[in-house]
Amino acid sequence: MTTQIQLKRGSATDWSGAQLKEGEPGIDLTNGELRIGATGGSLWANSIIITGGGGGGGGGATGPAGPPGANGAAGPPGPAGSNGAQGLQGPQGIPGGPTGPP
Repeated sequence: MTTQIQLKRGSATDWSGAQLKEGEPGIDLTNGELRIGATGGSLWANSIIITGGGGGGGGGATGPAGPPGANGAAGPPGPAGSNGAQGLQGPQGIPGGPTGPP
């Protein structure tokens, strides 16, 4: 014999303004959240979010990012590159220039 248990489920829009009875579970298919109604029942927004870290307690907002860390030391220099090809030879000078002293 197979037993099937089905939980209340809906999109984030479906859950806005909805209320869960005390201990009643509900699943938000848009955000992947499982919530449980708190004591005396509660609006979805005020219900307890169950997390994979052991559950319960709702969750606060993520805090601001910390400052960046210091840069690490520079690495060693790389090997020298190869020499390029020799350039073209320039034009020959003008013949018949003055002769130097004896």
